[in-house]
Amino acid sequence: MSSRAIFCGTPIDECTGSTVTLNAMWRPDGAKNNKSGKLHHDRAQAFKCYCRYLVSQGYTRLGSREFQSPQGPVLVLDKLSRFGGEFRKGKMGDKSKAGSRFVPIKGRGMMVEKVTPL
Repeated sequence: MSSRAIFCGTPIDECTGSTVTLNAMWRPDGAKNNKSGKLHHDRAQAFKCYCRYLVSQGYTRLGSREFQSPQGPVLVLDKLSRFGGEFRKGKMGDKSKAGSRFVPIKGRGMMVEKVTPL
């Protein structure tokens, strides 16, 4: 995987992304022993993964980014160009090359734009 990757927000057991080592705060369920998580190569893959997850949870797709919840509200995902949380490889002590653990990039990406009642 490259030095940058995208987090989709799908639970790890349902995500189709590549398994990588993550920063402790982003590990699934706060697990201290499990240091891995899943990330995608680009925003389009992360978007498709999350859309597939929503449909598997009973959501009905209304448009390219809109999903009807089984309980009623409409979930609108952020547009593809901004979807997902962006990660980069962490730096090693000498800062000469990227480390092996992915850490989030502050202020990059978004998961859900809004939820509106019907």
